[in-house]
Amino acid sequence: MDALRRLIATGLPLPRGAHCAGAAAFKRRSGSLLVLALAGLLAGLCAGAAASTGRDGAFPERTEPRVVTVSRPQPPRVFGPRSSSSTRLVYRFTAGERGLAPSRLHFRCAVDAQSLHRCPRVLRLRLRVGRHLLRVQAVDPRGRVSRLVRIRITIRQAQDGVSVRVGSQPINTAYGAGSIWVANYGDATLSRIDETANRVTATIRIGAAPYGIAFGAGAAWVTDSINGLVLRIDPGSNAVVARVAVGGSPTGLTFGEGAIWVANRDGSVERIDPGSNTVTARAAFGRPGIAEVVGFGSVWVTTEDGAVFRINSTTGALAAGPVPVGGDVDDVTVGPDAVWAASLTGRSVARIDPASNHVVGRVEPGGQASGVIYAGDRLLVSLYDRGLVQRIDPASGRIVKTFRVGFSPRGMSLGGTGVWVSNQHSGTVTRLHP
Repeated sequence: MDALRRLIATGLPLPRGAHCAGAAAFKRRSGSLLVLALAGLLAGLCAGAAASTGRDGAFPERTEPRVVTVSRPQPPRVFGPRSSSSTRLVYRFTAGERGLAPSRLHFRCAVDAQSLHRCPRVLRLRLRVGRHLLRVQAVDPRGRVSRLVRIRITIRQAQDGVSVRVGSQPINTAYGAGSIWVANYGDATLSRIDETANRVTATIRIGAAPYGIAFGAGAAWVTDSINGLVLRIDPGSNAVVARVAVGGSPTGLTFGEGAIWVANRDGSVERIDPGSNTVTARAAFGRPGIAEVVGFGSVWVTTEDGAVFRINSTTGALAAGPVPVGGDVDDVTVGPDAVWAASLTGRSVARIDPASNHVVGRVEPGGQASGVIYAGDRLLVSLYDRGLVQRIDPASGRIVKTFRVGFSPRGMSLGGTGVWVSNQHSGTVTRLHP
């Protein structure tokens, strides 16, 4: 009893078992009224604790609080085309939420924009040619939203003619040996197409970054613009049979007057003799060359800074120029009485009189003129930024007909069954019957 008095006097807590056992013992043994009262009070507290903790006085195991899961809409399902050549599209949205009828959900969406707005379950869109982003989420009556769903949509240019898939970034084409030859700048390959079957029959690995291509002297010729080479391909074996070092960064190629002519970004033109596969002449004009064509006893070379130079095809000497045309002259062709040069950034085609070496007329086709070819009595221009090829009346400069091709059309060539145009960012070439 003295021990209990001392412990109580200290005010220190005792283990629950000790309190209760001590209270029962003191109540039996002590005759003091004060101690009996204290022991009785302690015993009452123990009895109450026992009722809440169990018979042995131990506390029950701790239980975790119940977690309430808040329901919200599931991410919507979007039904509709991801790629189409039509500019008018229809999309349908569906979603669900536990314990809620689907009809009570509504949708918020946006096309090519950050801010979402309420939209119907059946959404009708009119989109331009190109790539678009549709974002959709479901919303319930309490304003709880689903995860955002993103749908990428590509609207393709509806095309005329027949298209054949080739390598990455086709830049230029040439015709020879019953085939269309395509320089694929992006993956350093050359595609050979059987134009009667409209399919690729061979893919030839080129060193790096093929740009210009021509066919002449029984072979296909292609520039390696990284390594300063021109490669000769045998159409019988589809193998590279010769590599001609020209230096610099060779771009455009053409065949005429019995030779291969090479435009070079180092400001020169090289003449290659196909009999010996060697460079036999070089003319310097000091500006980055892009494309060239042979006509009127000369080689006509275009430059990136908007000019055309004339090279004597017999001597290889500079004959005239610069003839100012406009920014970035990407291509050039010859007609019966004129030279035609396509200016990409100038958005025009210049007519050059070979008698005076002056620009005597211009055609503005309404886009970035990237390729030009004179096919029979028809002048064709490719528009890089619009995915179009236009037929132009050379006499009046009037646009006669427009053809829809692939993305970013570039160089063209006249084949046995039509005109072939390379579509750089579609990875295709298209055959037209203009």
